[in-house]
Amino acid sequence: KHKPTFTPNVDSRSDHANFAAAGIPALFFFTGLHEDYHRTSDELADIAQHHATKVERRIAAFLDASD
Repeated sequence: KHKPTFTPNVDSRSDHANFAAAGIPALFFFTGLHEDYHRTSDELADIAQHHATKVERRIAAFLDASD
């Protein structure tokens, strides 16, 4: 089982941060850090595709389980 965690240098820069800070449950699916993460130089090609595929499968499994 996964435990909820909060990593300030990652979570605070993401769209869900304000919800989580207010105590509103939020899901955050993440493919990992890279040098240009959340910078103007961040490009789609910077995403590690093998991580994105794993995340996509986990999201699909989560959605299937929530029906």
